[in-house]
Amino acid sequence: MDHDRLLRRLRAHPALFGDDVPQSARVTRLILRCKAQLILEWDARAERFRQEADRRFWFLTL
Repeated sequence: MDHDRLLRRLRAHPALFGDDVPQSARVTRLILRCKAQLILEWDARAERFRQEADRRFWFLTL
């Protein structure tokens, strides 16, 4: 998922971002926190996948 593209699409949504600057700032912070969490979860999944692939390769070479 392209997180920057998602952020741009959400920022363009008039129901979330209107003339209310404080509300817009709160929503932006919420989106950035979610983005940071998604990146951490994705990195953890990728690392588990790499470890599993390494284990399988090691057993195949025995």
